[in-house]
Amino acid sequence: MKIPLDTSRPLWELHLLDLKTSDAENVAVLKIHHSVGDGMSIMSLVLACMRKTSNPDELPSLPSASSRLTTGSMSSSRLWWLIKVIWTAVMLVLNTVSDAFEFFVTTLFLKDTKTPIKGDFLSMKKSKALRLVHRTVSLDDIKVIKNAMKMTVNDVLLGVTQAGLSQYMERRYEDRGAAQRKKREMGKKKRLVVIKPRELADMMAKGSKCRWGNWFGCLIFPFSIALRDAPLEHLRRVKSILLRKKIWGNANAHFFVESL
Repeated sequence: MKIPLDTSRPLWELHLLDLKTSDAENVAVLKIHHSVGDGMSIMSLVLACMRKTSNPDELPSLPSASSRLTTGSMSSSRLWWLIKVIWTAVMLVLNTVSDAFEFFVTTLFLKDTKTPIKGDFLSMKKSKALRLVHRTVSLDDIKVIKNAMKMTVNDVLLGVTQAGLSQYMERRYEDRGAAQRKKREMGKKKRLVVIKPRELADMMAKGSKCRWGNWFGCLIFPFSIALRDAPLEHLRRVKSILLRKKIWGNANAHFFVESL
């Protein structure tokens, strides 16, 4: 299905809002079509065109991530701290190797299970009766769930997607008997992890190791198709799986495998 680019809409829009906030006198909203350039390069280019009000000759700086090590953890017993470091290192290696092997086997050998939501490329190419179904959700509602469950927006969206797929598959299979319904399962799906933007000045420097464009790492995420008593169980399961995959070096390992 090919959707042509709407020529009536501009490729970029700049909106200046005379709205004073606690951090600025005015607000500027820049909306750019993805065909102009990738997101990381565009954001870096916009930042490179700006200067600090405190020092007009200095480029704006990005907020740095806070260190995960706290004073309380460093002041604990050295023996207990050493045990935790060794255990974390062992689990890091085991989980990274396990998930990297799963990614390798899934990419080369495993196929998606045939389900009603698995499309056939050849039949879709010949058929003209295609529908695009979408649903608009409130970002405020997602943020409420995110704050209550102490997770990210991506975790909430994946949990909602898993719950929605479970409801849909249950309705599609409701006439096939309980025994057959218990045997169905979803294939593995990929999840993209966005890498943080880099300073444009670092990219333009001679001999810099920073590269233009988006670099992606993939995580193999299994959607669990099952009805649960509490809808929040879908979110808790997604959170636990993604938390383990975020801690271990899976995205870096997958990026290395894909670059081979």
